[in-house]
Amino acid sequence: MEITPKPRSFGLVAGLGIGAGIFYYKALVDAHLARGLSPRLLMVHADVRYVGAQAAARNTKQLAEYLAGLLKQLALGGAEIATIPAFAPQICADELEAITPLPLISLLDSISAEVERRRLRRVALLGARVTMET
Repeated sequence: MEITPKPRSFGLVAGLGIGAGIFYYKALVDAHLARGLSPRLLMVHADVRYVGAQAAARNTKQLAEYLAGLLKQLALGGAEIATIPAFAPQICADELEAITPLPLISLLDSISAEVERRRLRRVALLGARVTMET
């Protein structure tokens, strides 16, 4: 019997757009299955109202602490790496990086890498006011 490598346990902070969380969950499962792997995923639900209010008020310390608490839940569940697939939390990226209990996959770094890989010259980013202002 062939033994396939065990993927790292991946944590996903969802809830900042229910549809997005479902989309990312499905994409992660499909990508694992395409490689013959069984996904090891954990999800935690963020309160979109709280995150939006803290981001709009520019309360970056409070927002980073809230998100770090969610990441801690993922870490306690066994996650080894995580991401927050939303733009509003980018407002507290520096604060969060200093206190996160898990290595984070950066949404903006991933997008930037894909834009470079595809050699795109012009891209559009759409989002709420707080997203666009950060």
